[in-house]
Amino acid sequence: MLAQARAVVHCGVMLVRSYFFLSCALIAAISCVDRLPEPPSTVPSQVVLEGVIKRGVSGRAAPVELVGARVEIAGYGMVRTDGAGFYRTPRIDITDRDRSIEILVYDPAVGLDAPPLGRHRYTILRSSSGIINVSFTVGARGSVSGQVTVEGREHHGGVIVFAEGLPFADDITGPDGRFLLHGLPDGEARIGFIFEDYAVRQAAQIAVLVAPFIATELATTVVLTAPPGEPVGASISGRVELGEAVDPAALELVVLPLLGRDPSTGRSGVAGGVNQRLTLALDGSFSAPLRFFEPHHLVLRSRPDHSGVPVRWARLVGVVPGRSGLHFRASLVGSVARPDRDGDGILDDQDSDPDGDGCIDELASTALDPLSCGDLDQDGLGDGFDSDDDGDGIADLEELTAGADGAVSDPRVATSASGQGGTSSADGVLQSAVDAAALLIESLPAEESTSLLGALRAHRDAYGSELLYGVYRLRPQQGTTASVQLQIHGHQAADERLRVTSIAPCFGDDCSAALAQSQGPGESIACAYGERGRLRCPAAPLVFEVDDERWVWVWRTRGRVAQLRCGDGVVDSGEECDDGNTSDSDACDRSCRRARCGDGRLQLEERCDDGDIDASDGCTNSCQVARCGDGVVRTDQRLIDL
Repeated sequence: MLAQARAVVHCGVMLVRSYFFLSCALIAAISCVDRLPEPPSTVPSQVVLEGVIKRGVSGRAAPVELVGARVEIAGYGMVRTDGAGFYRTPRIDITDRDRSIEILVYDPAVGLDAPPLGRHRYTILRSSSGIINVSFTVGARGSVSGQVTVEGREHHGGVIVFAEGLPFADDITGPDGRFLLHGLPDGEARIGFIFEDYAVRQAAQIAVLVAPFIATELATTVVLTAPPGEPVGASISGRVELGEAVDPAALELVVLPLLGRDPSTGRSGVAGGVNQRLTLALDGSFSAPLRFFEPHHLVLRSRPDHSGVPVRWARLVGVVPGRSGLHFRASLVGSVARPDRDGDGILDDQDSDPDGDGCIDELASTALDPLSCGDLDQDGLGDGFDSDDDGDGIADLEELTAGADGAVSDPRVATSASGQGGTSSADGVLQSAVDAAALLIESLPAEESTSLLGALRAHRDAYGSELLYGVYRLRPQQGTTASVQLQIHGHQAADERLRVTSIAPCFGDDCSAALAQSQGPGESIACAYGERGRLRCPAAPLVFEVDDERWVWVWRTRGRVAQLRCGDGVVDSGEECDDGNTSDSDACDRSCRRARCGDGRLQLEERCDDGDIDASDGCTNSCQVARCGDGVVRTDQRLIDL
């Protein structure tokens, strides 16, 4: 029995060994065959960008940490820097190709309607993972200005000019086609131009290098041409990456036009509202035609009727019709029990600023809106992305720009800035409450203005003055006295003081005599800075009475007249100093130049100043009277033989 048991055990062992060797052989055989590819993971890998943002400060050799700045990651959301200038982005999915991420940094000391202080682009490689340190320094801002011509039109106002991807870096051209994009971050900016469905002759967009503290002027005039055929609306499309547990049915994409200008009338404020709300497909994709030929802002947010965990607000700005491949990321912020909408680690019920926009004690409608601090017209749409904050039917951007009614650029609109009816000049600079039958305001015909324009050109050559907007002729009905107001919105220039002149009609030598003085007749007006860097000249309308024909014009004063600002105690561009007085006997003269020996003006410590740098005459280079023994041989005296 024992022998039989041993035999059974031996056989069992042999079977096990045989199975083992057979298994090894099978595994070896399989290992020689190419394996099938692994199925793709349903959970994409993710990265987080973090770092310290610094800012250069005048008078300091090294940049300092930018504390409390709003940091917007385009399409992903907004965070804030802490007390050390540190930021951390939401999670960003890695795809099968490299991805460029744009980071916008906003100055904590300015409002939500200011362009970003800085812009930084970072490329996330498809092989990236984990936490990536992206620290950078932002510099000072600059500006871009230029001129646009609309072919076939005398009035070149109303063209939308914008910097792609930069909130509030936009403008509308004035009557002469001028524009100013104020406060752009330094570096390359792509400038776009839109007027209805007109096309840019040079290129769809123009790349401009923005330099700190400098207003860069485009070298050539931008020309818009009318396209052939009927206008065709273009669609936008893209996809929202859905984070964990995000339900696409709970999201909406709000599409907000910059102006909402009706293509049929050319006016902003379309009946029934201008905004679109898009729903997402199950995979997060979206596609829709745009109703307007202009840039749009796209805001991703939870639907107002959604009661679950909200998603982080995200936006893209300056999206033009026809753009595809738009990209968003939707991620939950907190939980139902512990919501934290701004992701700062402080629960909403304990956070004085739950949306992270820097505004406290907001209205209920904007308390959770990180892009707005208020809702002026209480339409439920925060001012941060409402194209018409006050609900008056005129877009905010047009209300800040020169145009036909003193408030907008559209020459077909005929309501004044003060809400009065009446008549106005074609560009809106002049307004009157009386109608055109009682007061005619028109541009002075060329044949009548030849003498005056010749005198103005002579004045420009002599004193550096420059005519703005042409010459207006005001002709009241006989026996009528009309009150006229003058105010320029959106003035764009380095000089902040202008001169307004009103004279009786002149011809020939009479015009030259009227403009013989450097200052010229009229009244000086000072400009005040308004929104987005634009000037309003003057701050309140200048009002004057007209009872007979008058010629009126506005000119920019430069050269000798431009020194009106010298003596205000502020050192402006072009001034070496400004001590707030007009004395020539101290360290800063009346032309705001530092006193120096040789300037021809006698200062207190000088014994002479003959206005030259010749040390061998009667006044030395140290502005002391020449004398025997001073070590300088005079050459202006000849020897007399006795």
